[in-house]
Amino acid sequence: LCRACRHPLTGPDLLSSKYAAGISCPHCYDARSDEDRARYAERQRQVELAEAQGRAPHIGR
Repeated sequence: LCRACRHPLTGPDLLSSKYAAGISCPHCYDARSDEDRARYAERQRQVELAEAQGRAPHIGR
């Protein structure tokens, strides 16, 4: 599931150059601005940091 557009992802989607975990996928890459992608990248960084520290991600709380 793409965290930017919530679209289900297939194997080829995951291999696409437009896919970045938590940031974009081939379905939404061209519809998102650089500002959007920067915001999603920061959100993904925070999620990964929380997981590395053994904490539950804060998103959706």
